[in-house]
Amino acid sequence: MGISVLDAAKQRIHHIYDTHDSPIVLFSGGKDSQVLAHIAWEVAQERGHKFINCVFRHDEFTLNNVIDFVRHYAAMPWIRMHHIIIPEPSLRYVFNKPIQYRQWDYKNRETMRPIPDYAIRPTEDLWEIDWWEQDIERFQCQFFKGKVAQMNGIRASESRFRWRASVNKLIENYINKANGYPRATLCKPLYDWEERDILKYLYENKLPYCKTYDWQYYAKMDLRTSPFLHPEKIRHLKKLRQIDPVFYDQILKIFPDQQTHDRYADERNDVAIIQKYGKDWDGVHQYIVEHYEEGKSRDLAIARLVQIGKLSQSERNKEMNNYPIDYVLKYFIRGQIWKLLLPFRKNQKEWAKLI
Repeated sequence: MGISVLDAAKQRIHHIYDTHDSPIVLFSGGKDSQVLAHIAWEVAQERGHKFINCVFRHDEFTLNNVIDFVRHYAAMPWIRMHHIIIPEPSLRYVFNKPIQYRQWDYKNRETMRPIPDYAIRPTEDLWEIDWWEQDIERFQCQFFKGKVAQMNGIRASESRFRWRASVNKLIENYINKANGYPRATLCKPLYDWEERDILKYLYENKLPYCKTYDWQYYAKMDLRTSPFLHPEKIRHLKKLRQIDPVFYDQILKIFPDQQTHDRYADERNDVAIIQKYGKDWDGVHQYIVEHYEEGKSRDLAIARLVQIGKLSQSERNKEMNNYPIDYVLKYFIRGQIWKLLLPFRKNQKEWAKLI
């Protein structure tokens, strides 16, 4: 395009301001959303605004220093931070069994920390409802007028899922439909940035970053601020003992069975699991019934299996064998059922990560 990714990002954010009533930054405390917030503030100043709106969705098991970093930015005079806490359903893993739990479930168990007084949360009559992505989106967008642009720091090079979401349109490919709330969109102004671009921006602007990254670097982990109970992160749970042993002990106090996963997960025999359940679609269904708890997580997994089965029957997917059985089974072993499985591609890195 003949311009830097920084200039391209600013152009996109200007366009988002032109086409939306309320641009907001989905701020996680991570380096990508941090850089996005600063670039959005540059654009806001050019347009004569005095602040930007940010939303932080507080996962119960977010590390303490990430929370401290978010509160540091919430104190900035140019940021209006909306610190949101919602009892959304989540999955954790013990060995290869997904277990559903509700975040901030203070009525039934001890929580990781008290709910902060400054947090925005649903009223008591709404606390017990089933919160799904579209409900959460509706809740966090209700504080803003008109058409809401939910800007996040997602970059296409982070995963194939994120790359696919960035190339499914020819025009305004960084602006996508929201998760079900008609008054909102999801926007990715930094979709073509690489990690080195993020770090370069932080370095050149002398910006302090969340210290979790230093810990992760020395623990030889990916630089991510996502909580350790997330499906993508739980395989690194034992490294939390190196990063924050006090936090690790707190998790085991709430979920004692998680120590079983930590101790024996490396000994799980994926080959034996695939040999047992990976012969046909009925085998995958049997795996779901035997390993997913009865309820919404199992219902969603079965619905995903039906959806993937239909996709696999298309002429193109059949010809290219885009949904081999063992590939589909590994998807359910990982438990990332909130995202639809993308077609298999030979020699893809994501295939190796599924093992």
